[in-house]
Amino acid sequence: MAALWMIIPSNGIASITSWFMGRVTKYFNLPFSRQLEKEADKVGLQLAAKACFDVREASVVWSMMQVKDTVEGNSIPEFMSTHPSNETRVELIDFLIPRMTELRDKCNCPRLPSNDPRVAMQHVKRFMDDKVVAKQAGQN
Repeated sequence: MAALWMIIPSNGIASITSWFMGRVTKYFNLPFSRQLEKEADKVGLQLAAKACFDVREASVVWSMMQVKDTVEGNSIPEFMSTHPSNETRVELIDFLIPRMTELRDKCNCPRLPSNDPRVAMQHVKRFMDDKVVAKQAGQN
């Protein structure tokens, strides 16, 4: 871009070059990290467990966000964001749930319902994935 500006010096090319470089450097200088976001998710789950909430619902929330982004076509590649993708968050939360359930039990919370809300969410995800595929194929 700079070489092009040297050959054809104009304010338009300089503006485009500046905009492009700003976009590129933005992805290398993100103000917060996905690691901090993952830590915040873990702390949030710990607080929810100590407050006797059903920590399995956190996975459902992020699964719904994932479905919403898929349906609306708003997914951003994870490397372009300061936040983990919804899919990564669901995986992390599902990994942490056994430990958070133990923490919840240590706090003398009532037993969790036997029906896991994540199972119902899997059915919703499959249904919505089928809808998205049908929409892309031109079916209603």
